[in-house]
Amino acid sequence: MSLDEQFKTVSDTVKNWSKKPSNDENLALYSLFKQANFGDVNIRECYTFTYMTVCNCVWVFDRICDGMSLPQ
Repeated sequence: MSLDEQFKTVSDTVKNWSKKPSNDENLALYSLFKQANFGDVNIRECYTFTYMTVCNCVWVFDRICDGMSLPQ
């Protein structure tokens, strides 16, 4: 049995499990599926961290300045 046939057999078996895997197990299975089908990640890293940092700073600034009047 070739490697592709083995992968197809295992992926079909996983799809038909009677018990639903936990979220962590699903993430692990999905990462293996993506790696097997598409290989290494070859896209740039997104800037989610930077965006979340800005959002957090805006939220903190809003809470600190709540009720303060702006200088005239």
